[in-house]
Amino acid sequence: LTQFELGVEGTLQQILLLSVSIFDSNIPNCNHPKSDSFTEKILRLFNESIVENVKNNRSVKYYCDKIGIDYGVLNKLCLSTYGVSVKNYLDLKCLHQIKYKLETVTLSIKEISNYFNFSDISNFLRFFKRLTKMTATQYREQIFNTSN
Repeated sequence: LTQFELGVEGTLQQILLLSVSIFDSNIPNCNHPKSDSFTEKILRLFNESIVENVKNNRSVKYYCDKIGIDYGVLNKLCLSTYGVSVKNYLDLKCLHQIKYKLETVTLSIKEISNYFNFSDISNFLRFFKRLTKMTATQYREQIFNTSN
């Protein structure tokens, strides 16, 4: 990138950061439409990207690069909108898709781990247990027992 392109990109990032700080939710009754449309647009892009890519990528940096936003801005939007950090939100969205697979598909847990591109099954099992406080097998048994 040329010096000019780097300057323009940096300036655009500063404008985005400034717009988020100006319309911060700490300001009472701040319902400025530009703030809402900015937040809604970024979060819509983020959620669409997650749906399309979480099977292959669980890196926040990947999503920030994909939608062209700074990590700090996306994190602030997730905290103010969803009440969790961007990383926790991404993990929860991934977990939601994993649970769906565990509930509806007859794939083994190892096959589901592979489907979501975990490097090995132990990483998948730790990820699942960290977020649900139960193993994937226990979750599946609970779903099976509930449905009977």
